[in-house]
Amino acid sequence: MLANLRIIDKVKHEAPLGKSLHALLVFSLQCYTKTEKPLKPRFMFDKADYDKLAVTLSKINWAELFKESKCNTVWATFMSEILGEIQCNVPKSKPPKKHRRPIWMNSDTLKILKKK
Repeated sequence: MLANLRIIDKVKHEAPLGKSLHALLVFSLQCYTKTEKPLKPRFMFDKADYDKLAVTLSKINWAELFKESKCNTVWATFMSEILGEIQCNVPKSKPPKKHRRPIWMNSDTLKILKKK
């Protein structure tokens, strides 16, 4: 009946309810849900100020920054400059608010409720 029997615990067989012939089973079900990570704001590149970004990047003396001969150091310097300008010139979205429905209510459950 179940693929993972470790999720059921403390099964009790009790007398039927009323005049029913069916036995009553009482059990404890151990189930776990995934905890959702809080959503972070994202960069909205479609609303970025690319003109300002181009001007600020053109003002940087790249030759002076790249005097270092080690590739990893040059790459780290380049990335820090680019990411710094992205932080300044690309707006971020606000993280969405908490879900309105319970975590157990997935798309299949919603379909069943709509049919009902």
